Amino acid sequence: MKKKFRVLLLACLASPVIASSAYAIGYIGNAGFENHTVLADWAIKDIGGGSAGVVSSATLPINPTPKTETFTAVEGSYMAKLIGTSYISQVISWQTGDTISFSWNYYTPDPNTGDTSIFSIKSGGEAIFAHTVKDHKKATGWNSFSYTFEGDGSGEVQFGAYNANTGTQAIQRPILLIDNIRTTSAVPIPSSALLLGSGVIGLLGIGSRKKKVQA
Repeated sequence: MKKKFRVLLLACLASPVIASSAYAIGYIGNAGFENHTVLADWAIKDIGGGSAGVVSSATLPINPTPKTETFTAVEGSYMAKLIGTSYISQVISWQTGDTISFSWNYYTPDPNTGDTSIFSIKSGGEAIFAHTVKDHKKATGWNSFSYTFEGDGSGEVQFGAYNANTGTQAIQRPILLIDNIRTTSAVPIPSSALLLGSGVIGLLGIGSRKKKVQA
């Protein structure tokens, strides 16, 4: 009987902690791009010869040219590859302090023309944050970036490459690689769980002392 009572108390302690996960930042589907047959879960927008897909490797120019390097995924076996003017996006929700992070690698054959890689967050149709990288005639190599949300909300998370040159030949288009997208919730364990935990620990302690006295 005493054993069942302790198990019940521990279950009560765990339940608010488990429930707290419901408040985590919105789920991003296929965040590692391991569903590689298509860009599953992602909305795709290609403009003027742009394209978006999933690849296991990508060969990009590095310095000094014409030397090249073949890049593979940061995590797992696959990554997203955006060519020309192309965007992928998902709609999620978030709370203050939640974080999104990802790995990126960017190259453009046309420096000083305005070719750009873009990460943006839109809410209500307006951008509330944007991170851009421009004009790299050699591949940047893998870099990491993270963003912490400053308020509660919902909207669209978008990754994109923008081709300022109207040329559609492969050699004229920028390339953006994206991988290892992660989200982290800043929601703490509710205070009710902490109070309940303190009460459970106290009850267990009292039970243990009573057992010793009876012995």
